[in-house]
Amino acid sequence: MSLSTKRIAVLGGTRISCEIVRAARALGLHTTVIDYNSPSDSPAKQIADEHALISVADADQVARYIKDHGIDGAITGYADSILGYYADVCEAAGLFCYGTRKQFETFANKRLWKELCVRHGVPTSMLFEVGVTCGDPGRDVTDGPVAPDVPFPVIVKPEDGSGSRGVSIVRDCGMLDDAISKAARYSKTGSVVVEECLTGPEVTVFWLFVGGEYRVFMLGNRHVKANQRGVLPLPVGYTFPASVLPRYLDEVAPKARAMFAEAGLRNGMMFMQCVVKDGLPHVYDIGYRLTGSLEHHLTRAVAGYSPLDMMLSYATNGSMLLQGDELERVERGLYAPCFNISYLMRPGT
Repeated sequence: MSLSTKRIAVLGGTRISCEIVRAARALGLHTTVIDYNSPSDSPAKQIADEHALISVADADQVARYIKDHGIDGAITGYADSILGYYADVCEAAGLFCYGTRKQFETFANKRLWKELCVRHGVPTSMLFEVGVTCGDPGRDVTDGPVAPDVPFPVIVKPEDGSGSRGVSIVRDCGMLDDAISKAARYSKTGSVVVEECLTGPEVTVFWLFVGGEYRVFMLGNRHVKANQRGVLPLPVGYTFPASVLPRYLDEVAPKARAMFAEAGLRNGMMFMQCVVKDGLPHVYDIGYRLTGSLEHHLTRAVAGYSPLDMMLSYATNGSMLLQGDELERVERGLYAPCFNISYLMRPGT
């Protein structure tokens, strides 16, 4: 399926969004990057065919621009905070959107998606619905009843945050107040969750959704480096496939599919970050979106398909199948050995 006559809007022009622009242009798509930053502060605008200075939060104005300029589709990538606006823009402009605002909000809210996991038996880290008191019965951390027996360490997170922002590992009572205040600052609603701190090997499960069919397309070891106390360890690389893949496909994947069906997911992709406990991956973070691990480069190399290309296809044509045989390629590439390396850096030389 050729996309060479199509035009696509990329919502958000951060540096990693350049991945979307480059992939779109490689498919022959005309690209327009839209955000509220000037080109000097929006790297993706610097390589796109066109750009517009409009906040993606202004769905009506973005939709008018899209209609006025004959744009065929819209896509966004790596930030949960934009997904709801993306759904609004697509609805206002009459474009294909791989998810609904409700679905994006569900999988960006740690309390909601954990409830889905529990309901369907998908292993996940325990969420403490009750208060953490540090022995003081008059002091609640959450809105629930007192529970002085919640074990440390725990993880304190913004309920609707993403990208590990506002997340702290709390090892004792003295760290709680600061962790809660920090998490609340990164939540739109000021809501905080306290959850079990799982320890062990990490893996990430990557799912591809094609017209209501749900396929695991990669499951890899997530190699992390814990060099900052009180902060979640960050990945330094991934190796594929992980040894837990066969057991995950047999014992967990059917439950995850039932969860996706209840949520009404049809198209797109999802990643699940997990800690392996008792031989099975337990989910502690989810994203219903493109991921910063850029695994589309690996799938293209080992199996000849790209989830990013498939999502560009859906955005402009309403079909995830760009080549037609992607699901067969998923099966061929599932056990292919490959790896990537994450360089943890700040701007500098």
